[in-house]
Amino acid sequence: MFTPSKFPVTIQMFPTPALGKVDQEIMVASGKVRIKFQGSLWGAEVWQSSSRAFASRPLLPSEQVWVIGRVGLTLLVQPYASVPPS
Repeated sequence: MFTPSKFPVTIQMFPTPALGKVDQEIMVASGKVRIKFQGSLWGAEVWQSSSRAFASRPLLPSEQVWVIGRVGLTLLVQPYASVPPS
């Protein structure tokens, strides 16, 4: 999870989700992963839209994910499904 800081945290949700692929699981308990997105490696966290909170569902290497937003340089992702998240 993001740690509180003296600076405001801005969550930017993308208008259209895009596909990324998990490169490495970093911390299962926090949902932190490293993904490959648009040719680069990024830090990412699993985002659970229903509660607008971070989920702890682990993602496996090579698993596809939807990239739905970002907080700073950390991408927000959801597990891949047959239909992109809304």
